[in-house]
Amino acid sequence: MFVSAGSPEIEVIVTLGRGVLALVLLLAAVTKVRDRGALRTVLVFLAPSARGKWAWTIAAAITGIEGSLAVLLAVGIMPRTILASVMGLLLAATVALGSLRRRGYEGGCACFGELTAGGPVGRADFARNGVLLAVAIGILLLITTKRVDTPPLWSYSAGEIAMGTTVAAGMLLCYMMIDAVATVRLAARPGLPSGGHPARDPT
Repeated sequence: MFVSAGSPEIEVIVTLGRGVLALVLLLAAVTKVRDRGALRTVLVFLAPSARGKWAWTIAAAITGIEGSLAVLLAVGIMPRTILASVMGLLLAATVALGSLRRRGYEGGCACFGELTAGGPVGRADFARNGVLLAVAIGILLLITTKRVDTPPLWSYSAGEIAMGTTVAAGMLLCYMMIDAVATVRLAARPGLPSGGHPARDPT
């Protein structure tokens, strides 16, 4: 961690960005745990040889990585390394989204478990990853160039935590509403199964 040399406004921006990323990653991990089959179905579609225990293992690893990155972002240790890891995860997820869309997958990405298991993959999914990637890059640049400190998120006052949580939750809610509307419209198209869900992998 650095000794803060940036302005309070920059530190607020960095803190909010960390909070947003941490909350998104935590939500992604929790929803995957609640609906373990959604991500496994996506993985089997992308790699049919990954049926059975391999699909479960890969899904568990992805969930664990997301949860770990969320915790490390909140703690504030090794911020540059953690942000670079978040960027790598987002880039890998975006490549997977492109493959799903290109190959005509009828289900959703399952990035947030059942919440995004309706299909197909659309612009909202790419937009979400693009925004999150931009946030991660922006925070990394500020931390590197402005030498902003990254204390644990819980070290702030209750009012500051409440404000940050409200902003992050508001952004997530807006995205989920847009994604839900897009999913309903796409599911109504001819040829797409009711509800937009593909058949789950039975293994």
